[in-house]
Amino acid sequence: MADVKISGDGSGNSKRRRLSDGAARLHNEDSSPPSCLADLPNGILAHTASFLAAPSRVLLLQALNDTDDDDVPSSSSSAIVGSHHEVLDFGQIEKDLAEKLTDQDIQRILLHTDAVNKVKKILLTNCIKMTGVRLEPLRGSEIIEQIDLSIVEFVGDDRETSISCDDVLPILDSIIEREGTAMKHLQFPKKWRKEVVTESDFHAFLGRYNQMWESRGQIDCPVCKENSVLTYDGEVQDIVGPWVYTSEHSEEWNFYGTHNNVCYGCLKYSCGECDDGGSLLHSCYKCERTYCVDCATMNYCSVCQKDYCVDYCKEFYNCDGRPDADFGDYDFKCGQNICEDCIYTKKRECRKCKKSFCSSDCSNRTWHECNIKRCDHCSSFLCYDCENPLSSSNTLAVADFFNKMMSGRHDIDKLRKCDECNKAACADCQLKFGKSVENLDCKGCVKMIVSALLEEKEINKELQDDIKEVRGENKELKCDNRDLQGELKWKNETLERNSAQIAELKEENCRLKNGIKEVKNAIQGLPM
Repeated sequence: MADVKISGDGSGNSKRRRLSDGAARLHNEDSSPPSCLADLPNGILAHTASFLAAPSRVLLLQALNDTDDDDVPSSSSSAIVGSHHEVLDFGQIEKDLAEKLTDQDIQRILLHTDAVNKVKKILLTNCIKMTGVRLEPLRGSEIIEQIDLSIVEFVGDDRETSISCDDVLPILDSIIEREGTAMKHLQFPKKWRKEVVTESDFHAFLGRYNQMWESRGQIDCPVCKENSVLTYDGEVQDIVGPWVYTSEHSEEWNFYGTHNNVCYGCLKYSCGECDDGGSLLHSCYKCERTYCVDCATMNYCSVCQKDYCVDYCKEFYNCDGRPDADFGDYDFKCGQNICEDCIYTKKRECRKCKKSFCSSDCSNRTWHECNIKRCDHCSSFLCYDCENPLSSSNTLAVADFFNKMMSGRHDIDKLRKCDECNKAACADCQLKFGKSVENLDCKGCVKMIVSALLEEKEINKELQDDIKEVRGENKELKCDNRDLQGELKWKNETLERNSAQIAELKEENCRLKNGIKEVKNAIQGLPM
């Protein structure tokens, strides 16, 4: 540790004096120590708040105040909240906290951050209690570019949201009606977009929103510089659709109320027809957001044929199938992308080797899904290599088969079919049903499972006998090993003694040679 020099008399009095002076600065005017966080100087609180997201800073300010009605920013509050907040992302705070925020909390955050003049993006993620009635501080904003009102992040999130179309639309109208508005992207709640109701206020707002884009004139794609991004002029309908869809547009995915030509991340325009014939914009089926290739990585699932954001929305796997194995090509691997839902819900994973497969052709070398032998209870299956180990190119599958053949368990992974109900059960389902046979309605299944359990019990008994025999042999081998180690130790000691004697003899031989050499030199020195 480096030495620290302290000026003064050397006794540490100067250091103690500085500490006491620092503590005195934390005291109130009556010299009493701070009793709570609110008593700390604004500088310390501002520095602490600098590590928090903008919404959390205002919530900290609210917690420090004695009253709940402090909605007017002051110099002290500005020090804690800060002055530069172009993005208000409620997804950056704890989910449990965001779910508890009320309309009044949201209003207070908007006021203290001067949202109408400074905020360009506001993402109201997880604010499920908010109705939108207190979004008034955003009314008439000319700089805001993006508002995300979707609240929940993913399709299938069943949390009940309180956001009201009647409360929010007037505020949005006040923004898009202003001349020179900077608005580029609106993400609407899923419950507003569930179905197309042409007489609804929301559908009418979508028309006004598209008219806002019309008023901006023709906007050319900044990438290809050729295609027009503006495609909705009331008379001519371009091939890439309107800015915001006013119909479902697809039977598989309800595009109603979603953006068409704007990236959710960077808010850049694109005609969607660039990139050498491919599209620069891709829509994720789970979060229902459209991203360009620079803002998010998308993967296409070859099973459900949908795009998803990689890692954030879906985890992907690669197909392990070798569809050309029948033609002698064992090295070619399919490698198609498969999303996690298709792997587990659609049972695209072999129950034994746990490999993933995109199609029946890759998993069982058959063109028809109905030819795959699945368990009628859990829908699991065995891939071709695991079901036909002797015909497999997988050496591990062949070795596993012969090991089980030697123990009489070579058919343990096969399906067993009931003679009465004609349903097949895999080994896992047989074991599960065996623990509660009384719950089975089919007598044939009960008989089949009991028979399988008895066979398993007999095999286990044989295995236990084999284990005892192997343990006895192991014990004998340990004794033999101990004797061999003792003999080896004795031989090593003998070898060490012989090596020492050889070394001594070599030294004696060297001395004799030197003596002989000296004698020869003496003889040569005698006069003839």
